[in-house]
Amino acid sequence: MSVPAKAKSQVSYNFAMYTLEQRYQEIFYQLDGDLTSQRRFYQQIQHSTAIYHGEPVEMGFLPKIYDLTDRLYFAQVIDQMWQILDKCTREYLDNPDYRKLFGFSDTIEQLICLPVTYNCTIPVGRFDIFYDDRKRDFRFCEINTDGASAMNEDRECAAALVESAAYRRFVGETPLCAQELFQPFIAGILRCYLESKLLSPDHGHDEARAEQGVDADGGACDHSVHDHPAKPRIAIIDYLERGTVAEFEQFRQRFEEAGYPCLVADVGQLRYHDEQLWVAPSAEALAADPLAIERPLDLVYRRCVTSEFADGLASAGKGEQALVEAVRARRVCLVGHFASQVAHSKMMFRVLHLPETFELLTPSERRFVHRHVPLTARLSEDELSLERLTEHRERWIIKPCEGYASAGVYAGRDYGASEWEQLLRECADTDYLAQRFVRQPQTENLALRPPFAADQQDHLSSFNTLTGLFCVRGEFVGSHVRASGQSVFSGYHDGVCLASMITAEAAAFEGQA
Repeated sequence: MSVPAKAKSQVSYNFAMYTLEQRYQEIFYQLDGDLTSQRRFYQQIQHSTAIYHGEPVEMGFLPKIYDLTDRLYFAQVIDQMWQILDKCTREYLDNPDYRKLFGFSDTIEQLICLPVTYNCTIPVGRFDIFYDDRKRDFRFCEINTDGASAMNEDRECAAALVESAAYRRFVGETPLCAQELFQPFIAGILRCYLESKLLSPDHGHDEARAEQGVDADGGACDHSVHDHPAKPRIAIIDYLERGTVAEFEQFRQRFEEAGYPCLVADVGQLRYHDEQLWVAPSAEALAADPLAIERPLDLVYRRCVTSEFADGLASAGKGEQALVEAVRARRVCLVGHFASQVAHSKMMFRVLHLPETFELLTPSERRFVHRHVPLTARLSEDELSLERLTEHRERWIIKPCEGYASAGVYAGRDYGASEWEQLLRECADTDYLAQRFVRQPQTENLALRPPFAADQQDHLSSFNTLTGLFCVRGEFVGSHVRASGQSVFSGYHDGVCLASMITAEAAAFEGQA
């Protein structure tokens, strides 16, 4: 969603959103917790595709509600941060000295520097922020690019929510609707493919074939869907034993419905030969059909984490080697290119505060970084006094440079002085960073957990919140909210997903009404 010039102004307090959520809470209490709807909501989620590490995701019973002003504010945040990260990524690709600031392994550096075949360094992402919806202010938590997940959780939570009596009564007063997150991603991915085709050295040859009515496979051309030169054959790839397969299936179904052949595959199934990237049939596919054959690919949407892919490549994984060969030879369009690792790395927040980066930024971008990106440094005496971290432990967290799902992240306020000091000694001079702790904004909600007894489920509790802002090619397309009682957010095992619902005005502006 692009940002109109008149939407650039700041608002100190967001009374409209606060009032809408207060009204929703009033209805919840008027219905004595709406216990019948709670039971139905819970059962629907238990049988849904919202699965995290093999278990149904826990959901909150009340939504986060966003009006047009909120959504425009999010669009402004994405617009500013994406431009900053794009500058840093391009500088990394062009400047060997700038690369040294990140300290990536040789393998990851080589992956990042593989050819990018379209005009975008960060095609998709989810930028996580601690958003205070009362003051309309925020601090960044982290940037997710290669695995910008949780769209399916929001979809399932919203689908269950709209069946509740509390929701139906609320929308009778103030119309709301759910977000559509998948379609903007699909459009952005296909645009990358189109650019890749147009920028290809073989583009003139392909155009001549198209004018003759022949596509890349020698069959008749069909330009009816999105006017692509040819319909790409698509694969969504990850290490499937760790990936969010239910979400991948949502993508696959939508690609197929739009007329694009698509499959979900494990990285290990990839092969490169005859100047083409292929997907070998899985063991399950072969068991079902012994005659199953390889399928060629034009477009790969990568969801696997870069560090895990680099580990597989270092272990001589055939699938990893195949993808690298195909990208290097420009024989496949890779969306979720390894170049996005520059923004994805937690080291990015440290680099943003360095003089080498400030030279790239405008004065307003520098102010944006100072205000919204927490101070971050290596966990080393060379950059930050361990004595300072020990004395003011409530002001700091420490985290590994690489990783996800908050693994290995520690907040000083959660530990006693001696425990914290021991953690600092163990993690110092390794790959750990120290970062200023950000006080998380809170919201009132209800985690749905049986039994649904009135004395347990008719009142709300306070949760810390983390808001993820989905973006496609630098434009905001939707949000995802997690709520937790902990200082460190770690997946859903200690928290819940909250449905993001938007007002009718916001939906109409974004074309979702």
